[in-house]
Amino acid sequence: MQIMLPTYEITPTYYQKKLKDKDGNPTGETTPVIQFEIYQPIQYTLNISPQAKNGDELLQKLILAADNGDTLKVQGNSEVRSYANGGTQHLFKAVSVDYNPKPMINKA
Repeated sequence: MQIMLPTYEITPTYYQKKLKDKDGNPTGETTPVIQFEIYQPIQYTLNISPQAKNGDELLQKLILAADNGDTLKVQGNSEVRSYANGGTQHLFKAVSVDYNPKPMINKA
């Protein structure tokens, strides 16, 4: 029996997070951090679930949608992590992304 995960329509945004090594020094590399709101004003950080097939492809679709300002459907589960300092983080683990980008219109 397959558990149906909820599907949300989201409009993702992202920023490039600078990566650091284990000593906290910048490595010079960045990774995209994808965020969106399901219920305002809660900002979710999106991770690609290890169960996802084609994780890299999902990431590319999310970044493309963010660049285009498009809405897409994402399926997965959300979780809230609480930290000792009282902070919380809302994470969303995406298993699948349903996104068909609109064809680009060349502005001549």
